[in-house]
Formats: sequence, structure tokens, C-alpha cells
Amino acid sequence: MRFSPTNLNAHIVNMGQDLGWRRASACPCFSPASGNARFDCLLCGGRGHTWAAEVVVRAGLSSQTSKKALAQFGVYEIGDALLTIGSDSPLYDMGQYDRVRGLTSTNRFSTMMTRGQGDTLLGTIKSVDRVFWLNEAANATVEGGIPTVSDAGVLTWATGEPPAGTQYVVNGVRFDEFFAFLDLPSDRNIGGANLPRKVPVRKFDLLGR
Repeated sequence: MRFSPTNLNAHIVNMGQDLGWRRASACPCFSPASGNARFDCLLCGGRGHTWAAEVVVRAGLSSQTSKKALAQFGVYEIGDALLTIGSDSPLYDMGQYDRVRGLTSTNRFSTMMTRGQGDTLLGTIKSVDRVFWLNEAANATVEGGIPTVSDAGVLTWATGEPPAGTQYVVNGVRFDEFFAFLDLPSDRNIGGANLPRKVPVRKFDLLGR
């Protein structure tokens, strides 16, 4: 039996979905001595990694059988997925901590943070529609301004910034996003032909702080 990489790749294109892929790179602020990134780094937002500009790619979901195999090793969690990537795709050499997101699928979030203590939003943010915190003396909430969000998730206010040290809540919408959490690509090189590979991805930011 002979495999046809061309036909397999075409099948993935037909059955797959468009994703935005961003390659990961370690941030220069990362300290080998401590094993941590600088929490106040404006480049990476304290995550220790940065990501390249987004590239639109196409990939498919693998069979449930592979997910069960991961579960037997104790590394599968609800929300995990497996990407099946054609050998002709730029995504074929996807590495650990690379991220992919759905280009249209989104979910709402509501996150509590403390101003000035590594308060960066996780994932790729589509919009922020509310920021508020408590005024305990008045037993009321304070509505803050709407911040801009950098590529690293760092929040910046023109007006209405929460006071330093204040716990506050940010509500908004972000894209469904997955991270390559294990360096476990499954290549199938048969007869010298590069066949599709599988990469496990996880639906939350492992590098968030």
C-alpha cells in the first residue's frame, strides 16, 4: 500500500478549519538563574515568551482515539484537542508554546486582577467592555475606563485606571485559543514521504501569570 501525501493534505484542507498561528519565542527578560520571567516586562507581560505575527493556516481535528491515548498518560484534560496538520502547511513544524486561535469563534470572560501585580489578560482579546472595582467605604462599585490591550495582554488606560493595589474585574470577549503544551509531535514518515502529523493543544494559557 502506498500513501499519497498530496491526497492526504488535500483532505485536511477540505475537512479542516482556518486558524491563526503564532510561533513562540523565549523572551530576553527570562532569567536562567531563577527560572522566571520579569513580571513587569512590557514585551512579554511576564510570561517569558513572545509570539510572532499571526499566519493564517488550515488544520483538522484528529480522531478521538489519540485523545484517549493521551488520557492514559494522565496529560489529557477537558478542553484539550489534537491538530492534524498537513505536510505542506507552514504549521507542520509547530513547536512547544506556539499558539493557534479560531478566527471567528469567541467566548466571554470575566477576570479579577490586582492593579500593578502582573495584571495582564490571557489569550487574544477581541474587546473589553467593562472595568470596575469596589468602593467599600461607600458600599458601591466604581466604573473604570476601558483600557487598550497590548499584544502581550498588558492593559493601558488613558483615563479611569484602577488605583495601584486595587482588586478589579475586567469583562470582555476573547478568541478561542489553544497552546501547544507538550512537545509531542507525531510524525509519520513512511517510505520517505512526509505524512500529516498530530500535535496536542490546550485551551488555556500555560504561560499566564
